[in-house]
Amino acid sequence: MTRLFIVVFCTALLPACAAVDADQAQASKERLACADVGLTPGSPSFGQCVADLRETLWADENPVR
Repeated sequence: MTRLFIVVFCTALLPACAAVDADQAQASKERLACADVGLTPGSPSFGQCVADLRETLWADENPVR
């Protein structure tokens, strides 16, 4: 019974883990893109670049209907 509970519980968590990994991968890509254009990580302009890029990508993937 305990083994069944563990299997069901872990199976339910897998999609959540995948979503976190995807979010982390996207955040890494955003930071790399801003670093690639020459902005210094940790600077205010770097943080603004990451935030603007995230917002622009989100708007592109979620158009208003």
